[in-house]
Amino acid sequence: MKHTGIARTPRSFRRQRSRLQCWILMLAGTVSAASGAPAFADVVVQSIGVGFKARGFGQAHHEGVIRTGTWTPIVVDLQLENAASFDGSLRVCQFDPDGDVAYDEVPVHLLASSGGGAGRYVLYVLPSGIDTDRQVRLDLLDENREAVTALYNGVPYRTVRTEDIPHIITDEILILDISVGSGAHAGALSDPELKGLFNRDVFTARLAAGDLPEHWIGLEAVDYIIWDEADPADFKSPAQLKALTDWVWHGGTLLIAASRTAGALTTTAMINEMLPVDIGPPQIAGDLGFLPQRLMSIPMPDAPPSEKEKVRPPPLLEPATIVACKTRAEGSVFSYYEDTDQPVLGELLTRRTWGSGEVIFLGVTLHDLFTKVPGIRQTEVFPLENARVQPGSAVEFFQRVFFLRQELHNVDPASEGVYPQVQAPINFAANSALFLILSLMLIIAYVGTATFGSWHLLKQRGWHRHSWTAFSAVALASSFLSVLIVQSVRGFGQTVEQLSIIDVNAGEIRARGSALFGLKTGTHTELDLWLPADPLMDRQPGTTSCMLRPAPVATSVDGLESRTTYADPERYNLAPSNAMIEGVSFRATLKKLEGRWTGQIAGSVEGRLQRLPQASRPGAESLFTADSAVTNKLPVDLVKAYLFYAEDDHVLPKTGAFIDQRGRRSLYAIPLGTIAAGTSMNVGTFPHLHDVRRGLQNNEPNPLHKYLLVEEHKRWNRSVRSMIGSLTAEVPAGQFDMRLEPFQATLLLASTMEEVEPRTNQWGQPSVLSRQHVRHLELRQALRSDTAILIGFANDPGPIRVASRSAGSQRDFRVIEPREGGSWTMYRVRIPVQR
Repeated sequence: MKHTGIARTPRSFRRQRSRLQCWILMLAGTVSAASGAPAFADVVVQSIGVGFKARGFGQAHHEGVIRTGTWTPIVVDLQLENAASFDGSLRVCQFDPDGDVAYDEVPVHLLASSGGGAGRYVLYVLPSGIDTDRQVRLDLLDENREAVTALYNGVPYRTVRTEDIPHIITDEILILDISVGSGAHAGALSDPELKGLFNRDVFTARLAAGDLPEHWIGLEAVDYIIWDEADPADFKSPAQLKALTDWVWHGGTLLIAASRTAGALTTTAMINEMLPVDIGPPQIAGDLGFLPQRLMSIPMPDAPPSEKEKVRPPPLLEPATIVACKTRAEGSVFSYYEDTDQPVLGELLTRRTWGSGEVIFLGVTLHDLFTKVPGIRQTEVFPLENARVQPGSAVEFFQRVFFLRQELHNVDPASEGVYPQVQAPINFAANSALFLILSLMLIIAYVGTATFGSWHLLKQRGWHRHSWTAFSAVALASSFLSVLIVQSVRGFGQTVEQLSIIDVNAGEIRARGSALFGLKTGTHTELDLWLPADPLMDRQPGTTSCMLRPAPVATSVDGLESRTTYADPERYNLAPSNAMIEGVSFRATLKKLEGRWTGQIAGSVEGRLQRLPQASRPGAESLFTADSAVTNKLPVDLVKAYLFYAEDDHVLPKTGAFIDQRGRRSLYAIPLGTIAAGTSMNVGTFPHLHDVRRGLQNNEPNPLHKYLLVEEHKRWNRSVRSMIGSLTAEVPAGQFDMRLEPFQATLLLASTMEEVEPRTNQWGQPSVLSRQHVRHLELRQALRSDTAILIGFANDPGPIRVASRSAGSQRDFRVIEPREGGSWTMYRVRIPVQR
């Protein structure tokens, strides 16, 4: 019996244990199900807008157009349902080029008693060209930062994904119409029948002024903005108006057309200070002079030869309201049209530089221009037909206003990217080469010491039995030494390489800039990063027009990218309005960053340039009078300096003719060499030197031809293609050194990209350059007959710095100084030219 009882005991225990396990599993399943069920927030996602709704060539309308490497606005409309309130946040995530996850997050506060429980929220992402990343993913978080479920299209989602895949653009031109009316006719530029008219496809989008983002980065993807019947009351908040003006300051082109509402522009300080003209009272006009014929290619009515000089343009179909404009003395103002009989019409269409961008003002609305100007069809016998202008005339107008270059024939449509060469100075290339050399040296030293050296020592002393001990000691010492050497090369703190581009007007210290940073850390760490406007004085971030973000990667022609990924990617927060990146992880590796900056520089560059009339310079070596000079008051030398000047404007005021390729006939790149700090250089005379680079002699009929931009482009292209730049050439005695590094030549090409002649690719066929990620460097619109641009390089970081602190710390940021020899700055100075 005892034996039987003992035998039954394990079975009873097993039955009891089985029942206990069942209860535990049921309880665990219940708890797991309860904890895993997502909370429901009673919030409905009504709509998600990605990028801009636009129309492109040969396509219908795209629900979302985005440009890779630029900030893209995500507009989300939320609505409460069956709830009194909701407090939390909305987050949008995107992979960065290194495989980590970057996100933007905004607080959400919804009250049923306020605004009907509805709210609109704007976030910003940096879309990549990877197809799977184009779908936007949104997370709604509660007060505890836990993901909650929201309804989208009647279906509950914990992570909301957009249904439409945005359309990617890279080299294309994006024109945004923010006019209240519909008379701007910008849509004519994307007519399918115009496919191939311009060298880059044109996309046109419409967005009400009151729906603009409240930060300029939301407009970064846009090239041109049209504002017809402009009225500051179109905006819902002053922040939207400031975003528009900041966008112009950072390189955008704004066309403002107004007549009846023009008075409101003058009473709005942010708009009035950037206008090219002083606006007078409105008046009624019966015609617009020759402006429509010159800028819209509308033919004049026929007349006998003896009467042609007396023919005036025909009257408008209906009288139009215009405003009398008078160009301002300050700033560089260009008038599109000259009319000696009616001077008021000669200043009806003007433009001026504002920061790195431009403002164009038209003293009549585009609606009146495109609907009240007759399409001329008249002979000596038949009267004028009241035919309205055709859409093609609007296309001609916008081509002249926006300097849209015509398509280049017999050119390979595949673009060649220049962005990889621009990034070259921040790649820590010297460290990579040093790592390789040290690795080879360590391998050779270890093999020699561990085998021949240790064995020889053991053999001399008769310690053969200690061979494994000796090998282990050598291996341990070699490992320690290799770690020490690698860490010394990598660095023990934060190391930065930097490339800056500074744009400034002559005699001024307020400047705009962009910068690329390569940041490495010696250990695995997390940092908060910030781009201050004033690195010497600013200590804590705030709302700013600067910005900082992960640098984009170069993509292929179809917009696709390649990137590394991590099995467990880290998350970090982008704060676009504060120019911050919070909690970014560094795994003792390199991360590349890109920034836009506005602030002050230490010193200035001054210039006095007076144009030499063509009739006064047969066989001359200069474009300017003998007393023309530039003065470098910066604390650094400007090396490899060029002076760029265009004798012809894109649109000739007397005829309205459009000059498309100025680099072959009237756009010059004059090499100046080095302008030392605190010195002046005379640019009215040049030494009579033989140009051995191209074999041109100074006894040719027009010596200035050797300075045409097309000639310099050939040399810059050779420097870009060469692995070691132009270092293979020697500098002849008596000549200044203009040999360029590949990245310097690339920056010069990017600055004049739309004036660049196609270069021959590896198959011997001409191909164009890609604007991808370097659109903001283009100077095509700034190169005018009243403005020269001095470009020079300095082996110095300039005024831009990136600052850091430990992630989550409340301490002040610390500015990271670039490593010695690891920084370059390109200065681009706009100098007025007297004519």
